[in-house]
Amino acid sequence: IPLIDELVQKCPDTISLGQGVVHYPPPDVVHKQLQKFWSNTAHHRYGPILGEPTLHAQIREKLEKELEVVSNQEMWQAGKVLRKLRPENL
Repeated sequence: IPLIDELVQKCPDTISLGQGVVHYPPPDVVHKQLQKFWSNTAHHRYGPILGEPTLHAQIREKLEKELEVVSNQEMWQAGKVLRKLRPENL
């Protein structure tokens, strides 16, 4: 553990949680950082997930191709015809 302390001293932004060693508690800075983190509600509430626009376009293109293949299959076409024959669709 002294080695970890030495590494933390060299890199002050490093937080050692002392994982795997029961008798070696996390440093006080961990508690301070956690309090700081949880005091900001933006950190623990769901927010909008926008994602990458390029990835959205690629996924949409791939999905449209896959759905086109599925919608041209015989079973899909048969189901489409049968749905039109339901009483609520007549």
